[in-house]
Amino acid sequence: MAESWDVLAEANPTPFATCDWLVAWWQYATRATQCVLLREPGGTICAGALVQHRPLRGVRGAADVHSGDWGVVAAGEHERDAVWRQLTELAHPVGRLLLPALDEPAVTAVRSALEPSGFHFVELGRLDSPAVGLPASYDDLLAGASRNLRSQLGRARRAMERLGTLTVRTAGPQRPLADDIERFLRLEASGWKGQEGTAILGSPRTARLYRDFAAAAFANGRLRLLLLELDGALVAADLSYRIGPRTTLVKTTYDERYASLRPGLVLRGEALRAAVEEGSTEYDFLGGPDAYKLRWAGELRPRRQLLAVRGPWRVEAAYREELRPRLGRLHRWLGSAMRPGRPGQEDGSG
Repeated sequence: MAESWDVLAEANPTPFATCDWLVAWWQYATRATQCVLLREPGGTICAGALVQHRPLRGVRGAADVHSGDWGVVAAGEHERDAVWRQLTELAHPVGRLLLPALDEPAVTAVRSALEPSGFHFVELGRLDSPAVGLPASYDDLLAGASRNLRSQLGRARRAMERLGTLTVRTAGPQRPLADDIERFLRLEASGWKGQEGTAILGSPRTARLYRDFAAAAFANGRLRLLLLELDGALVAADLSYRIGPRTTLVKTTYDERYASLRPGLVLRGEALRAAVEEGSTEYDFLGGPDAYKLRWAGELRPRRQLLAVRGPWRVEAAYREELRPRLGRLHRWLGSAMRPGRPGQEDGSG
């Protein structure tokens, strides 16, 4: 059913709503995952969602820290609302749905579908992801950037070229994809992420998730693995995904030994150039509003985590909305009151 599912996913083009990602995530997940489907009489899928159901905790969207988006795919508003109603029935009698990483249209849709049924919503978190609309040419994109950014980009590239032969390559037929994926993963694990234990290779399950996703996306022509090499050595790499008019940055990394040369900046310019030349009209950075993204981005796209509850679970909503923030403020106040003053602060010289 992958083909008909991905047709629906193109309405809100994100890698995390496609079968390339969802099948890999299904195999990666430690909790039982199920797919809620709405089919036409002929069997064609017209809406669906991937969820996890826990008898005492209700329903939660099948997503985690690796998933930049989650939501219902649907052919239209009627079909989408039908899936939301099915999810409320799945959550019965608990009456609790945890909905991660919803964009603004999805937030509006779920509220309009569930509020008439007595659901109350609490926003648990929000992440504003930078994005940029892409013009018809890379020159036009640079023309719209700041003079300082253009100057830094040129200087960084020339500095790297003075050290050796600088090449930009897209993973493809020149060598096996698996080899380039492993080079990407090793580079990501070589820096601070490896030291902190958050690199993809730090977990066999997570490594399998990304290997499976990359292989499926490559087979479907949607993977964009861009490699920046200096004399053949990998110094920066992007793992991106293209569906519909949008290219989405999934993961990026660089060799921290070359940090002073700013290989990430050079790679970002090349990634945007490639997206423009391929015909993408949007580039979504995902993640939070990091400085390296904001210098290019023209907008912020909020993703929200919502808790939808009714019945006895409204007690949890009241706790999260009212009591928990007050306890947090009290904790911070007590910590500040008991912390010794720093030298120079009291006379204003700190």
